[in-house]
Amino acid sequence: MVVADFDADIIDGSELRDPYFLTWTVPAVTMDGNVKTVVVNVSWSDRLGQSQNLSLTTQISRFSEFD
Repeated sequence: MVVADFDADIIDGSELRDPYFLTWTVPAVTMDGNVKTVVVNVSWSDRLGQSQNLSLTTQISRFSEFD
């Protein structure tokens, strides 16, 4: 199984998946550089043309819980 590289792969980015626009940001690393917070935002226009958005915040550890 391929595992993401904590330093190189977990970075800011964005992607357009029409009709959705996704962005993800990784603010400053916390807990001595071993935990990254990731904020994912999704925005779109609903069927009435109103802007909608959703945000999810999570944290990813450098260490696997299975090691």
